[in-house]
Amino acid sequence: MMRVALLPLLLAGCAATEEEKYYRGYILPTSIERTVAGRELDSVNPTRQNALRTGDTFVFNNPSEMWSVTSVTDESVTWESPAGNFMRTSVLTFLPPLEWGGDASVSDSGRRQLSDLTIGAGVEDFKSGSTYSFTETRHNDRPPTMNVTTWTCTLGEQEEIVVPAGKTNAVPIICSQNGLQRLLLNYSPSLGYIVRHVLSTAAGPVVRELTAYQRLSTTDDG
Repeated sequence: MMRVALLPLLLAGCAATEEEKYYRGYILPTSIERTVAGRELDSVNPTRQNALRTGDTFVFNNPSEMWSVTSVTDESVTWESPAGNFMRTSVLTFLPPLEWGGDASVSDSGRRQLSDLTIGAGVEDFKSGSTYSFTETRHNDRPPTMNVTTWTCTLGEQEEIVVPAGKTNAVPIICSQNGLQRLLLNYSPSLGYIVRHVLSTAAGPVVRELTAYQRLSTTDDG
């Protein structure tokens, strides 16, 4: 079992490259399209996929970042950080954030549209070899830019993984961007979120891991 302990945020490490900053936003970002978060995902059972509750908190390293769930609906999950940043994800939290930002001092803000989203057979059950794919149209607000890329992700065999927060069973997901392998995600179905991702950059692989988390007990629901 993973340790249920919320550790203090640590100071961020070395400055990330521009490439790393850009692709880090595929997992966590530094007006949501509800057709993406809702209607296009009707084939997926959100209750089955989404283990998150309001108040759940996750802490990551490299760089240090803390996110807490502020609302969970059938369509999306909303998150906030102590720094005042926010993001909104699909109920399938292994998909990239759909909206992110903060106050006027936050330079990283924007939104994504996921078109041609295809959830293959077996993804709901985390079956090894199953795939999902989509075309990402990413809009960054400051500075204003737009990028369009195609992603294809393949699920591997669920296995035990150890990260600084402890150990859990996780599904490895390998994602290719425009035909080139870019990301390895390790998604924990029991936690409802990614516990590690490995990003391929020109300077070498960059690893981010879950260092601590806090789950809302079912007795806290009132």
